[in-house]
Amino acid sequence: MDGQWKCYCGFLNEGLDPNCLTCGADRQMSELAIAERNAQESSRFQAQRANPQTHQTVQTPAKSFQAPMRGGIVPPEVESIASLQQLDAVAWMVIGIIQCICIVFFLVGLWNIYAATSRFRKVQQIRLLNPGIPGAADRELGGIILFIFVNLFFGGVIGVIGCIVDLVLREKILKARHLFEGQQVTAVANA
Repeated sequence: MDGQWKCYCGFLNEGLDPNCLTCGADRQMSELAIAERNAQESSRFQAQRANPQTHQTVQTPAKSFQAPMRGGIVPPEVESIASLQQLDAVAWMVIGIIQCICIVFFLVGLWNIYAATSRFRKVQQIRLLNPGIPGAADRELGGIILFIFVNLFFGGVIGVIGCIVDLVLREKILKARHLFEGQQVTAVANA
C-alpha cells in the first residue's frame, strides 16, 4: 500500500496514508468507488447515445463521488460555504506569511501556510459537492478545539478568531450534509 493513489474526490495522495488527506475517505473504499463511478459513467454514456435528450436528471448514489455535470447548478448554500472557506484560506495564508516574515513565528507561519493551502483545495471539493466533505468536517472538531486552547495559551487572539470561523464553517457544512450526500444534479446534455 505504498506509492501514490488517487481518491474518488480527485486528490492524489502519496505514501502509506490509509485515508485521503483531503476528504478523509478510506483508500480501499475510494478505489472501489472509482471503479463503480467509471461503470456508472459508461452505462450513462451508452444510455445517452441510445436516447439523446436535452435535459436529464441524474441521482448520484450516497457513497459515490460525482461532480456536478456541465450545466449543473451548485446550490446557493454550498456556494456560500465555499466562498467563506476561500476567505478563511486567504486569511490564514496572509497570517502565515506575516508570521514567516517575523522570524520568531517562522514555524507557526509555515504551519498556517500549509493549513491555508489545504483549505484552498477544500474549496474546490465543496463546489464539486464531494460527499466526503461532511465526514471530514465532522472529524475536524477535536483539532479546532485543540488549536483554540493553544492560541489562548500563547495569546494568539487572531488564531482564536480563525478557529471560531473554522467552527462556523464546520457547522454550516454539517447542516448542508444532505446537499453533499445523495445530491440530485440537473444537467444539460451536449446536443
